[in-house]
Amino acid sequence: MKYFILGLSTLLFFQTQTLCVKAQEFGRIGTYTITNTSYHAFARPGEATIQVLVLGSVNAGIYEVGVGTDLGELLALTGTAIPERTKGEKRTLTIRLYREVDGIRNLIYEAPIQQMLNEPKNYPDLQEQDIFMVETIVREKKDWYQIVRTGISIISLGLLIDRLIR
Repeated sequence: MKYFILGLSTLLFFQTQTLCVKAQEFGRIGTYTITNTSYHAFARPGEATIQVLVLGSVNAGIYEVGVGTDLGELLALTGTAIPERTKGEKRTLTIRLYREVDGIRNLIYEAPIQQMLNEPKNYPDLQEQDIFMVETIVREKKDWYQIVRTGISIISLGLLIDRLIR
């Protein structure tokens, strides 16, 4: 009976005590401060990470990704969609990667999205503090109606000037 009470009291003692144990942390050292900047973390627990600044016509912000993440994976994480062709406009999506070398930001990779997706072996490895930019250029196609309308406007303006001069 004496051992039962001792065991029960020991069990109750350990259940009421909290033990603070902290494992070794990987990734960024220190604490995180939340700001209004868009910050995205995509890494497995314990995986070494890098930070890449993403700009342009995507979900821009600072992306913390695992070492070894390539451009295609980062493009997918940003939520970039291949532009659809719509009537009357042409969209071009260009991918650029800038890296600081000797204190100067240099363009180290540039390609239209179709070329980038077709040539995954040409992706440079991402490094800490790279800048990844996605630029979308929208060009309106000129159709015959717009060309005729512009021509008629120019002719009308010429006739008006001629009438005012006489």
